[in-house]
Amino acid sequence: GNAFYGMDITKVEDKPKLLWKFKDDIHSGQSWGKPVIARVRLQDPDDSSRVITKWAALVPGGFAFNSENPNNLEGKALFMVDAATGELLWKIAYDPLNGAEDTANADTEIVEVNNDIPNQHLTRSDRFNFPLPSALTVVDKDNDGYMDTIYYGNTGGHLFKTDLSNPDMKEWTTYLLYKSEITTKGQSTIDNIVEGEQFTQITAPDKVFEVGDGIRGMTSYATGY
Repeated sequence: GNAFYGMDITKVEDKPKLLWKFKDDIHSGQSWGKPVIARVRLQDPDDSSRVITKWAALVPGGFAFNSENPNNLEGKALFMVDAATGELLWKIAYDPLNGAEDTANADTEIVEVNNDIPNQHLTRSDRFNFPLPSALTVVDKDNDGYMDTIYYGNTGGHLFKTDLSNPDMKEWTTYLLYKSEITTKGQSTIDNIVEGEQFTQITAPDKVFEVGDGIRGMTSYATGY
């Protein structure tokens, strides 16, 4: 399938109840990765001077056989939805029309995004033109119970980090941590890819430790081809 569901299982004597179904009309691919549930601080949309907190589900975009195809956007996103309602809180996604022109393709660290559309960060970065099927890793670097950073990768073998420490979503920043060369070294293979054959997938990053403003530790992940 290509959707995620929230269920109410709080009463063991009752049958589970469907709370919500989430599917993005543009960017949802096949549902492979397991969502991650964590608390997040957000700026109150009705009062920018207030900070609210929510339990959120971080949902990978999913899988599709459309790597480097700008006409098919399925899976090329990461979603944050309200864990209680399924409402979309935020997404970062590849969008060749509305996304920001991105200099990360030229070895720059920050992925440029267009955040003019509420709750969306859209990029034209070639590094984001791949599905994101795998689970991701959430880090609470100051141990206050709220997520500060997320790490995730896509089928191009690229590894990203998004800093969520500012409650204002417009200030959330995404970094390209590792750039795979599969798109250049294996171009002929990718051009001829067919369903059921080879592709690169990055697993959920593991063993991440952060202290203060900088990383004090390491992350590891695996790719397959």
